[in-house]
Amino acid sequence: MRITHVRNATVAAADPERLARFYVDRWGLARAGERSGTIYLRGGGPENHILRIIGSDRTRLAGYALGLPGRAAVDAAAGEFGGRPGIRILSGPAELASPGRGYGLVVADVDGRMVELSADVAAAEGSYDAVVKPTKISHVVINSPRADAYHRFLCDVLGFAFADQMPHMKFYRCGPDHHSIAVCPAPHASLNHIAFEVPAAADVLRGIEHLGPAVPLIWGPNRHGPGRNIFAYFRAPNQHVIEYTAEVQQIDQAAAPAPRMWLPEESRVVDEWAEPATLRPTPEARAAMLGEPGDEAEPASSP
Repeated sequence: MRITHVRNATVAAADPERLARFYVDRWGLARAGERSGTIYLRGGGPENHILRIIGSDRTRLAGYALGLPGRAAVDAAAGEFGGRPGIRILSGPAELASPGRGYGLVVADVDGRMVELSADVAAAEGSYDAVVKPTKISHVVINSPRADAYHRFLCDVLGFAFADQMPHMKFYRCGPDHHSIAVCPAPHASLNHIAFEVPAAADVLRGIEHLGPAVPLIWGPNRHGPGRNIFAYFRAPNQHVIEYTAEVQQIDQAAAPAPRMWLPEESRVVDEWAEPATLRPTPEARAAMLGEPGDEAEPASSP
């Protein structure tokens, strides 16, 4: 299967409008539409929308969407899934009702989240102004009590490449970006964080200044070892951890390096603007990234 990229993530919140206002007024996204109670937000890149917000009494990551190169690839995926025990198709393949339309199917991941596989989604049109403008979802990091099964789901079912690992996390690649999905073993299923890519390091630093005391920085700014990306982490109003990131390492997929184990003590400060004390997350940041139990409910219908 030729997954091309992460299209978007779907998050649930008790007050979707309040969360949408945060992402528009503070984070740098723009409204792309609203249908059947789902709010769609776009970034500055070509993707029609990169965040979906649904209402729920439980804060959770409801799912995420992945790109496929065409309708034939969607149909081929559906045919392959139909012959695999344990793979649950929730809907499709069919025309999509979300803004941008397109064609896709939705399957359940090993923790019950929705994973949409789609193609032929119309690109975002026009532009908008923002102090910092995320261009895409860089990566989604998931906490799972079934991390080994999730590894098989990503690599054996969806065709991701195992990129690298740390003692507490494994990274998976579907294109030139070092990683698009990462998985942390955890006692419960939850969102670790969503990373929004911005064009340059200056945008990460500008984002910290723009968010100010109202949206405190919980980790960063600095640069990771795996992926070499610049990072700054915050908490959204629904308490999900979100990241501004830039300069993600690009991998030549024809000559990709073998996966390696990165140890925390290998981290180094390499940028003059970095905060040396932020090479590793604080206990408070780790607790925020562990999240709360709640992602393991039976998946809802696709937004």
